[in-house]
Amino acid sequence: MSTDLHALFPLINETKREENRLRLIWQSIRAYLWSIIFLVVGVSILAMLMVSSIKPSYLATATLLIENKPTKLVSIDELYGIDGPSREYFNTQVAVLQSRQMMDRVVVALGLDEHSEFKPASTSHRFHWRDYVPDLVKELVQLGTVDTRSQDTPQLLEKKKRNGLIAQLQGQMNIWHVPASQLLKISFESYDPELSAQVANTMAEVYIASNLEARQNISSKSSSWLSERLSGLLEKLKISESRLQDYRERHHLVDVQGVNSIASKQLNELTTSLMQAQRERNEKRQLYEMVDRANKSMSALLAIPAILNSPVIQELQKLEATKEREMADLVQRYGPEHPRMISAKSDLSSARNNLQKQALMLADAIVQDYRIAASNASGVEQRFESVKKELQQINREEAELDVLQREVATNRQLYNLFLTRTKETDATGTVQANDIQALNARVIDPAIAPMAPNKPNKKQIVLFTALTTLVIAVLLALLSENMNDYIRSTDDIEQKLKLPCLGTVPLVVDKRWKKEAVTMGQLFINQDHSPFFESIRTVRAALILSEQERKFRVIAITSTVPREGKSTISANLSLAMSPMEKVLLIDGDLRRPSIAKIFGIDKDSPGLSNLINGTQPQSACLHDIPGTNLTVMPSGDQPPNPHVLLSSKVFQDLLKQLSERFDRVIIDTPPTHAVADSLIIGAIADANICVCHAESTPFPMIHTSIAHMRRTNVPIVGVVLNQFKSKRRHGYYYSSYYSYGGYNYSKKSGGTKGS
Repeated sequence: MSTDLHALFPLINETKREENRLRLIWQSIRAYLWSIIFLVVGVSILAMLMVSSIKPSYLATATLLIENKPTKLVSIDELYGIDGPSREYFNTQVAVLQSRQMMDRVVVALGLDEHSEFKPASTSHRFHWRDYVPDLVKELVQLGTVDTRSQDTPQLLEKKKRNGLIAQLQGQMNIWHVPASQLLKISFESYDPELSAQVANTMAEVYIASNLEARQNISSKSSSWLSERLSGLLEKLKISESRLQDYRERHHLVDVQGVNSIASKQLNELTTSLMQAQRERNEKRQLYEMVDRANKSMSALLAIPAILNSPVIQELQKLEATKEREMADLVQRYGPEHPRMISAKSDLSSARNNLQKQALMLADAIVQDYRIAASNASGVEQRFESVKKELQQINREEAELDVLQREVATNRQLYNLFLTRTKETDATGTVQANDIQALNARVIDPAIAPMAPNKPNKKQIVLFTALTTLVIAVLLALLSENMNDYIRSTDDIEQKLKLPCLGTVPLVVDKRWKKEAVTMGQLFINQDHSPFFESIRTVRAALILSEQERKFRVIAITSTVPREGKSTISANLSLAMSPMEKVLLIDGDLRRPSIAKIFGIDKDSPGLSNLINGTQPQSACLHDIPGTNLTVMPSGDQPPNPHVLLSSKVFQDLLKQLSERFDRVIIDTPPTHAVADSLIIGAIADANICVCHAESTPFPMIHTSIAHMRRTNVPIVGVVLNQFKSKRRHGYYYSSYYSYGGYNYSKKSGGTKGS
């Protein structure tokens, strides 16, 4: 039974997560609900007004059958790409039907330039957005423009009129190919049902006549075109052959491939030699660097394996050891002035001098070997680069030669192809017009005048407009919410960061506090019973309640980036805890300290860095705050390497000592995204608090900082949401439990002062 319950847990959790996602989506929509409703209703009413002003139009369609058959000309169809019915071919025919030439023929055949629907005055009943613009706005838009219509000649006016008529005809006509068939559909939309059928049928007839004329023109021009093209190809072939021969003579090219193979072989041999020389140089460089670091020190030189393993050195070391033993024996029996003692000292000194001299000789030999190896490697490298450049030059000449040879081959092949086609066409004889079986196109379903209008479908337009507006409005609402990628509420902290929220500190905007010159760092003791005061007390209570197994004696407070208010929270939280406990506040930001300025302490006062370096006693680094049970330790002198000081064992021992002396030690640390100092301090502390500026710091940056802290085993107890705007969307974004904007002490009520 328990196994079945465990199996159901993932499904239950997934269901809850899905419910939470749907709830968040609904909350986003509900926040903009009235705006969405007003937008949908307004756009729907506007759509109804627009469609009611549109005049109904009629659509007539004619069906054209195209039977493609090859001509009797030899290879002419292949030359012009007309080799049978295909999708590309029918798409081409559709484009031909839509061309300006075909449209102009239809205009002439039906006299559409005199039809009322195609006259400029007849377009007054059409819908256009300019019709709804007030006359005053139109005059302002046209103000300053130059009217060039009076400058047009009659011919230019007639040309503009014809272009406009053709464009209108193209816009009202639709031509498409029926898939998997040889049928083309020609549709025309007009306010006159009779005219729609006439234009569709006339377009089909004009297409058939035009296609027949084009086929006849192709056969008459093919022979002359081939002859002209053949002479041009012959001249191009001669020019390319001449360029190829000139290039060979100019560069003295006989056998490029043979020279290339010799250069490649030399390059391969030099590559092997270069690798050997570099390997020998690298091996001897290690011995050279050891000798160079030894700086003629005997102990360091004798520690080098190449010197230590020398048989001569080993013999001299044995001799030295023997002399030292003899010296030790004589010391016990004779005085320092005894002749044997003097002789023994001389022998020992001589043995040591010989050992030193031999070691220095071996060291000099190592240096000389390295220099020789480095010189050999440099010479091989220079030869390698020279051969490589020669091979590259040969490759460039060979590549250019290949280009010229390919050009000659291509021109010769193209010339032979056209020569063959010309001979085949001449062998056919004179082409007669009746020998060509032209394209067979015919109308199988002529257009008839429609009885019912084609559009507009007013209900469908209004419904589609309303639904589209609704979808767009909802998407815009969701996009507006998701684009705000900041931590905005306690729910964001708990759901996105997976951390508890210790409390929210409201944004201080009260002008009375600015007039009273109250600093943010000491706002807790100067403005009791204010929203800020209550928020700090809440953070204090949450921190104490989170102490389950042991008390947090050392607490580090950090943030992701600067200016999130971590120093303000550190100072006020220390003041909030000082009435109950003996509290020490340490400014751990050795790079940009701020605690001394908050409490009015001289910026040159000794502090943490001096205490770690041992330049000042502990008593000189501690400053008691009057009227409180709080002691402050500023940062002290700014060191060149803060992370080295904070990583030292002295700092760890100092924290242990201070935690025994004080009930609480609160450390204001640097931002985690800027430097690694906060991670060093956080790993030593019992608890870490992250301060987050509401709606300011991007969530990915905060998430990265939290991930760094977790990877370095920094204990995080929770997050404080700072500068929180409690009145903004109070019922949606933020839980009222964490806000203090609507729950304050009465001015007449006494209340107890922050405990």
